[in-house]
Amino acid sequence: MPSAALLLALAALPPGAAAQQPPRIPTEEQIDRACATGAADTLPNPFRDVRPEHWAYKAVLNLHYCGAARSVRKTISAS
Repeated sequence: MPSAALLLALAALPPGAAAQQPPRIPTEEQIDRACATGAADTLPNPFRDVRPEHWAYKAVLNLHYCGAARSVRKTISAS
């Protein structure tokens, strides 16, 4: 039987959020292409709480996919 905390957490989600499919994971090539063209907002949104209508949506996805951590990972993996 689900705990009361789990039931409360599920009740607080927006309608349909519990039934959403997990976002597909883009390939490295897709991410590189989107970052090079400034189109990170066309990649899948990994955040349930950031809607495409939000004023910071493009910046959030750009930072997630193309941010400094990605540059560091690519540099380390190229070594």
